[in-house]
Amino acid sequence: MSILLSVLRAVHCRSTHHYFAIDSTKYVDTDAGRRLVSVLLKHHERFLAGAKDPDDRFRDFQNHCVHVRTGYWGGAPRLAVTWYERTRDYLVHGRYADAAYAAGVMSHYFTDPLQPLHTAQTEREPLVHRAIEWSVRCCYDEILTRWTQDEYRVVFQLGGSEAWLAEAILKGARFANHSYDRLVESYDLERGSNTPTLGLDDAAKTSFASLFGLAITGLARIWERVADDAEAVGGKPIPQLPLTFDGVFATLQVPEKWILKRIQNKREREEVRKVLEEYSRTGKLVENIPDECFVKQQVWQVYQREAAWRNRSDASEILKSSTPQVSQTFSFDDAKHRQGITVQRDAGGTLASERPRSPSTATGGLLRIRLRREDSLVDAPSIGPKTSARFSDIGVHYVGEFLDEAADSLAVRLDTRWISAKMVSDWQAQAKLMCDIPGLLARDTQLLVGAGYRTAAQVHGATTDTLHRAILRFAETTDGKRATRNSSVPDLDTVKAWIKSAPAVVGKRDVA
Repeated sequence: MSILLSVLRAVHCRSTHHYFAIDSTKYVDTDAGRRLVSVLLKHHERFLAGAKDPDDRFRDFQNHCVHVRTGYWGGAPRLAVTWYERTRDYLVHGRYADAAYAAGVMSHYFTDPLQPLHTAQTEREPLVHRAIEWSVRCCYDEILTRWTQDEYRVVFQLGGSEAWLAEAILKGARFANHSYDRLVESYDLERGSNTPTLGLDDAAKTSFASLFGLAITGLARIWERVADDAEAVGGKPIPQLPLTFDGVFATLQVPEKWILKRIQNKREREEVRKVLEEYSRTGKLVENIPDECFVKQQVWQVYQREAAWRNRSDASEILKSSTPQVSQTFSFDDAKHRQGITVQRDAGGTLASERPRSPSTATGGLLRIRLRREDSLVDAPSIGPKTSARFSDIGVHYVGEFLDEAADSLAVRLDTRWISAKMVSDWQAQAKLMCDIPGLLARDTQLLVGAGYRTAAQVHGATTDTLHRAILRFAETTDGKRATRNSSVPDLDTVKAWIKSAPAVVGKRDVA
């Protein structure tokens, strides 16, 4: 088995996640766990594809981390549990190739928070993130040897609570976070970008050795546990699948895979070179910021805005509780009355609070404005994180700033070939509709503008049938299909609710 593992390792492993997945199988100690290992190695291509797909296909980098200093922000524990359960269920139903893939995916979400760069976020990290990961991969065997030769090496032990997997990830992230600051600050970017093995100092390699041990032995314990769970639920042992030299060599295609490996290293070197060149030239990263850091930054900004909003809401509730109120029940319509909705008004008659409910358009109930001028521009329709970053570079950060500028001026300042003044004007019309008409989703504004309804007043003055037919016609075009993303077109009741909610003059609408 050790020779076969060495072959698989040498030919198929092109990332740290691949190495973790393969190396963990050597430390499985139970009979059920060894049977599962035979499944994982028999379907090694699916297993290793799963171990890398969160980076290559899913690219949900906010789910690869646990930021222990900011309320344990990040989705890694939830996704790890999800893919653990899928692994178990596939094993129970005899879908062994799918089980191998799911196990590989789960291994990624488990091991990422056990690496320091996934436990916090600082201004310097985007500059060194890619280079550090490259150095770690190039030093993998040296770091692993430090762990295996350590007489007192660190190993992972799983707990017995119902939430054992999530707890294991959180504890691992806390341990890894101790190394974060020193690693980010001490990494030698100039040396590491030229010779990756020289970027990490001795102390960093020693820290990584302990973390490698946690990742590898932690996965081994998980393989043992998921095997036990699957056999208990399924009522029968996992089959012992044969792994032979012939079977392994039949899938090798060594020349192609070795060439691929060499090309990947060259690309990685070029990416790090670009990061270093841009930072040396401009003192910041914009064009070459790693995708992982970019996505995490954008999602983190959303998280911070939501936290700030929750804090404002809590403060508002405290203020309300200190103000004398007269509670009355208002039946705005029969549908809301049947739902038992109670609305409170203060002594001055101002709408104070309302029981939360889904923004149903069929009931004619009060809907909330989904976009405001003070919101970040990334929240506006049709403007994703990268486009928002382009606007930030020219000093436009918020929706209000975006709406106050002339479309042709913005297009000129952006100086981006594919962003025309007409496109910017359409985006502004979409954002304005979303600011003015309660309940509108981004998709709704795209359909309305595409159908020729660019203002709330135009929507307010339309008839339901006319507006609905215009939307149906636009939905059949290429741009319309892109807006709906194969979802259903809003029905007549929804369109009627838009018209009812749209103010004839912005700022003059009676909310009741």
